[in-house]
Amino acid sequence: MIMKVELPVVPSVSRKPEWLKVRAPGGPRYLRLRRQLREWNLHTVCEEARCPNIGECWEDATATFMILGDVCTRNCGYCAITHGTPVWEDREEPERIGRAVADLDLDYVVITSVNRDDLADGGAAHWAASIRAVRRLAPRCRVEVLIPDFLGLAASLRTVVDAAPHVLNHNTETVPRLYKLARHGGRYERTLELFRRARQWAPEMPRKSGIILGLGEEPDEVVATMRDLRGVGVELLTLGQYLRPSAAHLPVARYWRPQEFAELAAIGHDLGFAHVESGPLVRSSYHAKRQAQTAEATRAAGGESRSAAGSPGRSERVGVWGPSLGPQSGQSSAAGSPGRSGLGATSRPPSTTDLDSAVTILMSFLFAGVVAAALLGIPHLLAPRRLTPVKMEPFECGKDPIEIAEGRFPMKFSTVGILFILFDIEMIFIWPWAVMYLQLGWFGFLEMLVFLAVLMLGFLYIVRKGGLEWE
Repeated sequence: MIMKVELPVVPSVSRKPEWLKVRAPGGPRYLRLRRQLREWNLHTVCEEARCPNIGECWEDATATFMILGDVCTRNCGYCAITHGTPVWEDREEPERIGRAVADLDLDYVVITSVNRDDLADGGAAHWAASIRAVRRLAPRCRVEVLIPDFLGLAASLRTVVDAAPHVLNHNTETVPRLYKLARHGGRYERTLELFRRARQWAPEMPRKSGIILGLGEEPDEVVATMRDLRGVGVELLTLGQYLRPSAAHLPVARYWRPQEFAELAAIGHDLGFAHVESGPLVRSSYHAKRQAQTAEATRAAGGESRSAAGSPGRSERVGVWGPSLGPQSGQSSAAGSPGRSGLGATSRPPSTTDLDSAVTILMSFLFAGVVAAALLGIPHLLAPRRLTPVKMEPFECGKDPIEIAEGRFPMKFSTVGILFILFDIEMIFIWPWAVMYLQLGWFGFLEMLVFLAVLMLGFLYIVRKGGLEWE
């Protein structure tokens, strides 16, 4: 029996319009920067993603560094970066990036990475180390980070936020309807939640996002997505045309005209974005420094961001460097400002994530304890197995001789084994799981309890068979 499966058909456009043609790179600064990046053994998303603006940006001595290797664990239908199982690990990369930025004398740098879902924290610790290395070795340089979603892990996002980048960027990429088709592994609501958390923890840190057009989205869907982003506090927005990297990627459904990009930019300003970079060749890092400068000038001139859609009457000031880093503060970003502790640290209200994790671990231990008590009995576990002749003999000093092991060991060896293995279980299984249980939901919580129950049953079976007897 043959089963027919109908796949969605996306009409493709074969020829590129004239406004998408660019001059091939090859200027002297481009060649010099490429040579230096090879010497430093560093990756750039400009090359890996085949950005059409690589010649212009590199001639302007601006590049977007890509950390954590050049192999991505996800396989998005629009992306040119290699997909597979990463084997790359380079703990010296943050220092090399910091030295490269200082050597190139850059005053604005963008750092991005592939998705590393194979790492427990998604690479967040490596992200933080890279940000701090740039700020330490090139203190005049402002840092914009284009981060992945870290599978929604709040602890990973907080690690990056605590490193205090100047601009936090995470691309939405497309409209919600096309996520399953184009962005495998991504979740639209996860993207919005990332910006909600960033706004809560570091309200003074500007937030930025980007959308690529041409995958089959409708204009009203694009505007609705822009409205959602503004509603979660995104201040800077980029809109650009999707260009098919190869025949193995999603086809281009439509080439948006320059006039349409201009109209979307006007709509973005009406929605309250501080700056909208919109055009066929625009990419997330394209003119990133100029975007920041334009937004900063707008704020310095007293411009206010209009209220987001759905929140009439509410107005909030926005600026690319935020309330504490803008020109009105009279201080540079490296010098710090009120409400920030240390170099670039950001103030944020305490979160309940740590408490949630602790409560989850406690519940798991209570469950394991109930299983152990029901099968063996707590008194039977803690009591000595039997009175030894050594304990029954009277001694002149009134105490057992310390050189006799059984005389000074009041607990069964199996009890010590249980406590040790429970600690081992907590370190290996429960703690990593507990920090992400909010994303797993109650079903994932029940799955973990079942896993612990099976583990405890196996361990107690060994105890019953005498596998942990003292003799």
